[in-house]
Amino acid sequence: MPFSTNPANPDVPEVALDTELSCTEVWKSMIQLRETGKVKSIGVSNFPVRILKTIIAETGVVPAVNQVEAHPLLLQDDLVEYCKEQNIHISAYAPLGNNLQGELRIIDHEVVKKLASELGKTPAQVLIAYGVKRGYSVLPKSVTESRIRSNFEDFELPDDAYNQLVELGRKHPLRYNIPVNFSPRCLEKRAFIDLPYDIFLEVARYLYPLDLIHLSRVNKLYRRVFMHLSSAGFWRATLINVGLPQCPDESFPEPKYAALIFLEQCTECQAPTDLHPDPVFLVRFCSRCQEKKTLTANTVEQPLRFLIPRSQYFEASLEGIRPYFHLREHYEEVAKEIRQLERSGDTTLLEAYKAKRAEFVWAWYQKTVPLVQWAVKQRAEHQAKLNILKEARIEGRLLKLGLELIDVRNCRHWCPQWASLVDTAKPFDEAVNWIEMLPSLFNSVELARKERLRTEAEQHRAGLQLSKCAVCGSLPPSIQKMGPINKDSLLAIYGLYDVELAPA
Repeated sequence: MPFSTNPANPDVPEVALDTELSCTEVWKSMIQLRETGKVKSIGVSNFPVRILKTIIAETGVVPAVNQVEAHPLLLQDDLVEYCKEQNIHISAYAPLGNNLQGELRIIDHEVVKKLASELGKTPAQVLIAYGVKRGYSVLPKSVTESRIRSNFEDFELPDDAYNQLVELGRKHPLRYNIPVNFSPRCLEKRAFIDLPYDIFLEVARYLYPLDLIHLSRVNKLYRRVFMHLSSAGFWRATLINVGLPQCPDESFPEPKYAALIFLEQCTECQAPTDLHPDPVFLVRFCSRCQEKKTLTANTVEQPLRFLIPRSQYFEASLEGIRPYFHLREHYEEVAKEIRQLERSGDTTLLEAYKAKRAEFVWAWYQKTVPLVQWAVKQRAEHQAKLNILKEARIEGRLLKLGLELIDVRNCRHWCPQWASLVDTAKPFDEAVNWIEMLPSLFNSVELARKERLRTEAEQHRAGLQLSKCAVCGSLPPSIQKMGPINKDSLLAIYGLYDVELAPA
């Protein structure tokens, strides 16, 4: 909260402002004070609409009063309107103006003096009546008894006089008190949240789920706004942007669904992970949690394998082969239920349970088909991008050696070790990896170059042969009957010999 010190005290600065403590934190402390019963009502001072909205949204408690500078030259219509909507009473200080800014005080303004003369009142009485007409509690400052008595002489300001004062403020707005440009920290900037819902929803259509996830984690206010049920439309709009199918589990909240798919974080331990989410189980595990929370299908008894969902969309474990996995908790739950039914000896109930489980598993598979297809496509695109990046880091180094791009890109067909050299997940080590793979890559590029030159030579000869055939095909029939035509006879027929070579 901002505060000022006595300028006459040499031991402290003239004005001291606390920019670290937020208005919301102070407001929460004041609420706690009210709850103790030591105070009846609590209010604020110099709070614009932006900060009022913030503290109300954060705490749900509306101030009883907002004490602000208010006079005809400082209308603040938006603040007055908002305070009326929230039933916040305005207490007006400096209603007569002051000379802190070196400006003409409102009480000395010609328009105010003229109105006071016409109404038979003092300028101070006119300004106080103006504030009362606007619904303020007016706080004029005076130490003179006669002026204090005069200020208590209340009267109703006529509408035409009131309108003249309002028009004066619209033409010549002025704030007397300092700091006139200070904006205290209020926990967040509210401009984005203050947008109307339909405009906000339209903006959200251009966001991606990860953007909205990060935005919701900026502070408590954004989290409260975006995690509220009324914000479900924002999340659905962002999910549509990436073509993500509807969640198979209808009870899954949209923010949780977006975090599962796009946030690289283990859903069990919250640790960072680069593993993909599983579209069947709706989980994303790190390596440790995957080992702890899953079972390979071949470790589960044969009768139970079709009674619990399984998935092969965890990370590959053996040379790209994706085995089927079950969740351990699913297995333990079903196995426990079956053991209890077997011990009871009720075969009818046991078979009914198995049939119900099998039906549930099949129905769940059907629900997850759109998400599985989307996930498979995303993984393929992700892998393709990785392959392009891996190949680009090799191609770029070969091109720096002066090799031709076409030979560099064709060398993979002549390099048996291409996959093992290039397609590796380990970070590329210039000092080790490049020195080891360069001889093999260089030989492959040379083979590709020789093959390219050989192919180009064959294509050139074939082109000449086609040109010869085209020329021969255009000869008159009488010439074509002469049989094979060599170069000299062809040139002689068309008179194409150079003059120097023409026979005498």
